[in-house]
Amino acid sequence: MTEAAPLLDTQSSSLGTDVTNEYVKEIPLLNRNFFGLVFLNAGVSETAGSGTADNYPSGTNFVSNGQRNATAEVRMDGALISAPEEGEGGNSNTFYEPSVEAVQEFKVQNNSFSAEFGSNGGTVVNMALKSGTNGFHGSGWWFGQRTFLDANDFFSNQAGLPRPDHSRNQYGFSLGGPVRRNKTFFFVDMERVLERDPIGIVGTVPTVAERNGDFSQALITDPNTGNVVPNLIFNPFALDASTGTRSMFPDNKIPSSAWDQVGHNVLNLYPLPNQPGGADGTNNFRANTNNVSKGLQFDAKLDEQISNNTHLAARYSHAHSSSYAPTILGDGEFNDGNNYVTGVNNGGLQFDWTLRPSLLFSGRFAVDQVHAPGYTTYPSATSVGFPSILDQANGISRVPAIIVDSPWTSIYDQCCVDTKLDHLLYSYSSALSWARGKHNIKFGFEQRQFFNNFQEPNYASGYFHFS
Repeated sequence: MTEAAPLLDTQSSSLGTDVTNEYVKEIPLLNRNFFGLVFLNAGVSETAGSGTADNYPSGTNFVSNGQRNATAEVRMDGALISAPEEGEGGNSNTFYEPSVEAVQEFKVQNNSFSAEFGSNGGTVVNMALKSGTNGFHGSGWWFGQRTFLDANDFFSNQAGLPRPDHSRNQYGFSLGGPVRRNKTFFFVDMERVLERDPIGIVGTVPTVAERNGDFSQALITDPNTGNVVPNLIFNPFALDASTGTRSMFPDNKIPSSAWDQVGHNVLNLYPLPNQPGGADGTNNFRANTNNVSKGLQFDAKLDEQISNNTHLAARYSHAHSSSYAPTILGDGEFNDGNNYVTGVNNGGLQFDWTLRPSLLFSGRFAVDQVHAPGYTTYPSATSVGFPSILDQANGISRVPAIIVDSPWTSIYDQCCVDTKLDHLLYSYSSALSWARGKHNIKFGFEQRQFFNNFQEPNYASGYFHFS
């Protein structure tokens, strides 16, 4: 067996890696997401804490060639599918990600690419989808995960909680072939994903006695000594003006006459303790729940060889997904209570015309349309006694966030979940490639029109912070 050193590419100064279909199909990928393959390219590394799995901002959250993360430009069959991330603008984001089985190959370019690739932080991911041929070809697949293959979490075992449900089904098919031999070809694929991911929740919640004003058994860890001591409750209305001190409630119990009814109602929004907790009573609640997500996507592509010199290609891609996690605490630490729906329509037209053997014209038009609202299932503000005006703030009805310093657990403080997101991206370009002697010359234009309608209030009805 002999092997020769690769020849120096004298046609282009760009640096990058071509990832062929063999790699795309055969290399194990977490959740079958091909964006994990960008890490095969030299100079690409993960964002700190994110790992190599695709994550938000979708499809672009990696560091390449020393540039900041989440700034890559992504193209599919030459058409742009990445756009500025809503609410940020400095990041790029991809809402449509084709199935691994639909990708023929893709290239990651991270240095010295040509002028036609711009408006990004230093990386271009250009993928090509499969096309039909004169012979029929296709595939079918199913990938699954099941609860009985998982180990239970150590702390769930300790608390006597059963192994949480976890399942994933990812299945689909692809098919390509001729409509008219040597003239018209088609390729279609469809993929379905059904998944249940466990969410482990651990928190510190008020006891039954504390909900009734009885703090006689309440303990706290002294931050200065580390000792567990009684948690003394002082009467804010019993102030000695001469000394500036407050007196304790008798027996560390707050009489009902001193309760604020709204506060009492909010306290009862917490779930009841189901664990003994630590020496100071913290971490007295544990629960396992699931984030349920569903997704369906497909591609349809037609290629028409109009003549020996002209070629027309059309593609339409669609994806619809939803994600739902029931509300237990609504705490940003656990991401329970998240609910999102995302619909994506993406399409493109490409026309190629070989005017003569050394002169090629290409024109493209593409559309990327996204509708992705998010919503919560929190109680309304009026349900616990707040004024109705809070349920009218920003058109969102939800109880204010209750933020409590550690070790106690906050509720309904999940940031930025009631969102409105609509974006529309038009892109069109034309290019003329000319081979002249030893020179390759390419010139043309590209225009992008991006329309963004985005609302992401943080705490739509306000928040209360108890230190």
